[in-house]
Amino acid sequence: MTVTNFARVWDEVRGLAPEELRRLRNLIDALLANPALQGDTVSKQDQMALAMLRDGLLRRIPPPLSEAEIKAFQDFKPIPIEGEPLSETIIKERR
Repeated sequence: MTVTNFARVWDEVRGLAPEELRRLRNLIDALLANPALQGDTVSKQDQMALAMLRDGLLRRIPPPLSEAEIKAFQDFKPIPIEGEPLSETIIKERR
């Protein structure tokens, strides 16, 4: 970015309302935290997340899962319970 472009952007940013500044900050933070969001090969899912962040529908884009988090998810085993399914218990209690 050239100096004149930066100066123009700076002037535009200074004119933003506080809520718009927060949205811009969230977007910049997301771009800095996740380099995969930058460049020409951004996935459709990431493009959607960026658009939602830009429009204020999201406050942040969570970072990609680590290998340990993926392994923990794959190794998850639910705890067996005795009796009727929990969903049935909830339905009965609502009546």
